[in-house]
Amino acid sequence: MVNRPRSGQGYFVWKPYSSPPASLPWPKSATPPAIRSVLNLGSRSKVPTTRLGSPSKMKRDTVIVIHLLGSHGPAYSQRSPAAYKRFLPECTSVNLQDCSRETLLNAYDNSIAYTDHLLASTIGWLKGQSAAWDTAMVYVADHGESLGENNLYLHGLPYALAPDVQKHVPWITWLSPAYERRSGITTACLQSARDTRISHDHYFHSVVGLLGVQVGAYRPGLDVYARCAGA
Repeated sequence: MVNRPRSGQGYFVWKPYSSPPASLPWPKSATPPAIRSVLNLGSRSKVPTTRLGSPSKMKRDTVIVIHLLGSHGPAYSQRSPAAYKRFLPECTSVNLQDCSRETLLNAYDNSIAYTDHLLASTIGWLKGQSAAWDTAMVYVADHGESLGENNLYLHGLPYALAPDVQKHVPWITWLSPAYERRSGITTACLQSARDTRISHDHYFHSVVGLLGVQVGAYRPGLDVYARCAGA
């Protein structure tokens, strides 16, 4: 991923790529192990009673939304399972001021590394559906986190006052070769615009444009993929 992407409506690290509490509508048997582990996080989320069924039996285009806890504080140590903790020792307290800088960063970085693993697993699963579907993934974080810089923690300061680490978030796009051919959008074109500053204002229009959905509210100027679609 990106280096410490701690951070809403600011600018984004835009990275073309070469989950949930448990609203994933796939049967568990069809879900990658890393995603299945998220399905078992507990009762904070409700699994829907209706499911899409096996991807091989889907008869029309499908959008799957995965809502991850990601690196949401203050319980950073709970955002990664024991087998995926690369950085130790880590802070296990929700009273972040009680933790040393090193252990707090370790807990946060473990959550980032595990999110990276989940995204890689999701891409792997999507690649496995390539015989039947033209697949793509868009991942965007909603905000970042302060980890004690200037004695600030977590997030939620008014936008004008919030430091960049609360506003600077990753926007990651992965497109299968078949999706690139169908849409005309290439990873190479997206990479050429990776330093463009964009915001959550672009998200709706970009997703709608990427899906080819026609709605009256769509504004091409806010579609970050439109330039490449016409390239």
